[in-house]
Amino acid sequence: TVDIGTNVFGLADVSINNLGGLAAGSYTLITSAGITGTVDPANATGLIAPGFNGTLSISGNDLVLTVTAASPYLAWAATFPTLTNTAFGFDFDNDGIATGLEWILGGNPTIADTASILPTMTGSAASGITLNFKREEDSIGVADLVVEYGTTLAGFPGSVVIGVTSSGPDGNGVTVSVNTVPDPDQVTVTIPASNASGGKLFARLRAILP
Repeated sequence: TVDIGTNVFGLADVSINNLGGLAAGSYTLITSAGITGTVDPANATGLIAPGFNGTLSISGNDLVLTVTAASPYLAWAATFPTLTNTAFGFDFDNDGIATGLEWILGGNPTIADTASILPTMTGSAASGITLNFKREEDSIGVADLVVEYGTTLAGFPGSVVIGVTSSGPDGNGVTVSVNTVPDPDQVTVTIPASNASGGKLFARLRAILP
């Protein structure tokens, strides 16, 4: 028989090393003739190895670990041991770029590396704006990447979604060029001067986790 205590046993009590054979599925960790206690609900689910989430539960008299594939974002975040807050929109290193956007742009969320990963922007209200940046291919289908633009910093009514491949021009003449040969992708977004009503044009890059 096994006694795991009441709300004290969780993933923090289980050490898992993925030597290459870990896969999604259910694994019986303990088989017993009788089990007492409960799994700590606050520590029952989490990242157990890069690329994998685990959930501990009691099934009959057995302690079971259910393994599912973790999101590419969490798998990437797990490669930074000092990253104690992995929230997608949190700026852990206080460099002005949220951790989720750092992932997409190829940054390091634990150091201030703004200068090396920020999109480069060229042009003016007279000629339009061109943005160049890198896009991590693992983020495709996981996070939405959008370039927003407008004539003031108070609002960005125009937007274009960065898809898998090149697109446009759209109704506002905006084009997106995606070079998929390198990894990460190289993305160029061109916003024509016709969108600079009043003589000003601003643009920003946003990453959204649905």
